[in-house]
Amino acid sequence: MSTSKIKCDNNTNYNLTCDSNVVCCDVCDKHLPPMCGVQEYQCLPGPVGPMGPQGLQGVPGPMGPTGPQGMPGMQGIPGPVGPEGMQGIKGDTGPMGPQGLQGIPGPMGPTGPQGIQGLQGIKGDTGPQGIPGETGATGAIGPQGITGATGPKGDQGIQGIQGVKGDIGPQGEQGIQGIPGPQGEQGIPGPQGEQGVAGPPGPMGPSGSALLSAYGGKYNNMTSNLDTQGAGTWVQIPLTEEMDNINVVNSTQNSITLEQDGIYELNYSVNFTTDKPTTISLMVRENSVMIPAAVLIRQVNANQINDFSGSAIAALSYPDTLDMAISATDDNVQITFGQGVTASLSIKKLDEKE
Repeated sequence: MSTSKIKCDNNTNYNLTCDSNVVCCDVCDKHLPPMCGVQEYQCLPGPVGPMGPQGLQGVPGPMGPTGPQGMPGMQGIPGPVGPEGMQGIKGDTGPMGPQGLQGIPGPMGPTGPQGIQGLQGIKGDTGPQGIPGETGATGAIGPQGITGATGPKGDQGIQGIQGVKGDIGPQGEQGIQGIPGPQGEQGIPGPQGEQGVAGPPGPMGPSGSALLSAYGGKYNNMTSNLDTQGAGTWVQIPLTEEMDNINVVNSTQNSITLEQDGIYELNYSVNFTTDKPTTISLMVRENSVMIPAAVLIRQVNANQINDFSGSAIAALSYPDTLDMAISATDDNVQITFGQGVTASLSIKKLDEKE
């Protein structure tokens, strides 16, 4: 039996009697045998001895049960690192003992030289999610995206309120004068007026010729048809029969030819029907050219007898040729000349041509 001095956690010194084969203050033990009567204690540190040479690696014994964790001792002064011994044979892993109570941590000693890196430990469980960090600053605006496809056409909107009436615009330029319309039908003759007061007799004129120096004409008394063909096309009217004549030649077909210059009176007429309503123009021509004073234009109805007649005075020359022509404003109008005299053209010389 021997006596050892123990300093416990409450800083009280105890003298304990132990068996001679028990080391009471061995830092490798975490408790004393039951005979010592103390379960946890803190041994007083002894002086650190010099590091001895490393011995040969012994055969590892079986791992004993893990005892309860004792209170950590004070950090000793680290000794010099000895040479690394030979790797011993790895023993079997013993069962893990229950975890002892957490000891009071001692003061941190100076950092020792870095040892050889150990084997990587088993990956621990994932820790709880951390508290979200503060929102970062707003980033710069990105580039404009690609324009999307055009959407479907919307419904028509409600009609807006009518605007205020604008001012009247300036008067436009006068348009071009239109083509004169056809001559209207001759009106009913008015009542004859009262005879006026006779005027004073005029001076006697020079003696004239008792006889006409030139006259003549032609007429048609045969039933026949004319087709005007295209609108505005002039068609010669047939004049088949001769009238008495002096200095007027009737040898040319459907026309008369003058043998003297002079001022002539022209008389002309035509009776006919048409197969459709249209506008008819009748003229006397001088060498196939219209005489302006001898033109008639009228609207006619279908299958109705129409009487065109007129007279004019014109200056003519030798050897002018006179005839009559007719036209319609519609295509393919058929003109029919009936029985009796249906067309005539006559002239007589009134005076000499200046």
